Amino acid sequence: IRTNNAFSNLHLNLKYIDMRYIFNNILALTFLFGSVLQAQTNTLDFKITSNNVKISGQNSPLTSTFTKTGNTIVWTQLVNGNTNTTSFIVGNVTGNWNQETSLGVIIYNMINGDMPVTLTISGKRTETSARLSFKRSDNKTENYIFNINTIYYQ
Repeated sequence: IRTNNAFSNLHLNLKYIDMRYIFNNILALTFLFGSVLQAQTNTLDFKITSNNVKISGQNSPLTSTFTKTGNTIVWTQLVNGNTNTTSFIVGNVTGNWNQETSLGVIIYNMINGDMPVTLTISGKRTETSARLSFKRSDNKTENYIFNINTIYYQ
């Protein structure tokens, strides 16, 4: 009987070791996959086009593009035949984005001069949008929500 108990204890310990080994490997793979996905997100260059923006709840026709190259995002607007451009320096990037499906959420924290700006791109099965948020000097946030027509990956 002691032999059976010793064998049972050994068997249970092996199960515990196997589960710890499996758990550690899963944890390592999750960390590795997350790091690779984050690295791809940081280096993702694109051009986004939009022809509509919502400002203070009002939809307005506005032709815009957002072009990301390296750590710079350039917002180009076509207003009454004139082209206006604004450049932002990307500070950090968070979120997950699937380039193949254009699904997920990616957040670019940026600076324009001394003004903090955030560009959040959200891809859902039903729509893709971008929210450009400016933190004004009076600590209020000004939001522009763009309906994305196309995303070109570079």
